Parts: sequence; structure tokens; C-alpha cells
Amino acid sequence: MAIKHTFVAKSVDGGVVYVVPLGTTLPTQAVLPLDPAIKLGDLGTLAKDGLSIGETRESQTVEDFDGNDYITFQNKYSGEFKFKLLDVDKEEVLAFLHGVQNVVHTPSDGTHGNLTEINHTGEQLPFVAIVTTTRSGDKLRFDTIEIARVSDVSEFKLESQDASGVEVTVKASKDDAGRFFRTFIDDGEITMPTPVTKVFTIGSGVTDYTATVDGQTTATVSTMTAAALQTALRALSNVGSSGVTVTGSSGGPLTASFSVAVTAVTATGNGGTVTVA
Repeated sequence: MAIKHTFVAKSVDGGVVYVVPLGTTLPTQAVLPLDPAIKLGDLGTLAKDGLSIGETRESQTVEDFDGNDYITFQNKYSGEFKFKLLDVDKEEVLAFLHGVQNVVHTPSDGTHGNLTEINHTGEQLPFVAIVTTTRSGDKLRFDTIEIARVSDVSEFKLESQDASGVEVTVKASKDDAGRFFRTFIDDGEITMPTPVTKVFTIGSGVTDYTATVDGQTTATVSTMTAAALQTALRALSNVGSSGVTVTGSSGGPLTASFSVAVTAVTATGNGGTVTVA
């Protein structure tokens, strides 16, 4: 069904655009929760026109002697984000638009409110990193610029019939891997892993044993029951409290049915052998 591939963007937990210092570790997957260090740079509410993510390719055509197109090649590429901010008095927004050194805050002294002074110096704004987060139903989309700088700010209108807002254009520069910006998508379609069943056969001389699942080893199991093995397996972080169900009579064989993805399952016994098949 084609409609599954559409994207109607909404904010993620109320945030869309985040500005963080250059060098901040950025997301490499569209996975929540967002790092608290990134959430500190929330620029607040965006206007309904939303966020525009653009890339521009410019080409040049070389003509041959007869005036025909001979070859066309790309001679320029650029990436930019545009968005309109509505929380124009927000501290993070003011620092982003004017430079933190040009915004001076004075707390209320009891006779007036908190005071803010903005110095419009025209000096070049610093490089920052940008993270944007949007969702469409169960889908998530993150876009990141590792090296970004404000390139254009619209005029600031003080209006009586509308909320004031400011439209910002941010230009991307190439990172060390040659990328201007990156996009990460989670399509929201969760595929459950194929169940894996393992049978534990406990030798007659075994006094206790441990089980290992993909490199994680359980605590020692000294009771040869399904309940004891299940408890030990569920204590592993890669199995979890509902990731396996163990059945079987005391002494075994014991059948472990994993509902999480597992690859290698082994066991080591004291006083005898425990095999897993």
C-alpha cells in the first residue's frame, strides 16, 4: 500500500530543532530517547510551515564545436535547513541568532521583570551542530548537521494580528567523511525475531551449571528445574524478564523457548555434562 511510504511530520515530544556545541556526539540512528545533552539545545516551537531540508546541485554544460551539448557535470553542491522559530524570547533562540556573547540577561530585582539586552554587532556567528527530530505515526526521522552555521535570518516583524517569528537558514559544511548532513529513519515496522528453541540435557552427575547466551553467562543454577533455569536466563540483559520460557520436568531435559534474537547458547556443568541442542 503506497500510503505507508508517506510522511506527515509532527514534533517529537514537542521538540523539532536542537542546536548543540560543535563536537557534540550526534545521533547515528532514529532512536529514542534523545540524549539529554542534545535536548538542552531545544529551540522551541516552530511555525506550521515546519522545517525545510534542502540540497542544491548546480551543473555546467560544455558545448562542442558545433554548439551541441557535449558533457554536463556537477560543479556545486550545498545543503541547508530552513525553519521559522516562534519562541523568539527563548534564551537558546537568542543565543543561536545573535551569539551567546551578545545576549546579556539581568534577573528581576523585585521592581521589574527579567531584563535582556541584545547587541546586534554583525560579527560572524560560530559553527554549531544541528539535530532535527520529526515523527509520522510510528515513523521517526532524525536529520543532523555536524558542522553548521546560520547564513540568513529574516526580518523580525512585530505584528498586532500574528505571533512574531523569525525564519532562519542554516548552511551545512562537509564533515570529515565528506557528508554535509545525514538522515536517519525508523519506518516503525517492528519485526519480531524468529523464536529459538534450545533443549538442555543434564547429565546424572551434575551438581550445578551455568548457561551462556551470546556471550553473557548466568549465575550458577543448582536446582535442576525449569523454573530455576528460566530465572537465571531472564536475569541476563540480552534475554530480559520475558525473553524466554522454560518447560520440562525436574532433572530435564529442559526446553528453553527464546522470544528474543539469540545465536549461541551453551552450558557448563560441574560433576557432569550439560548439553544444549
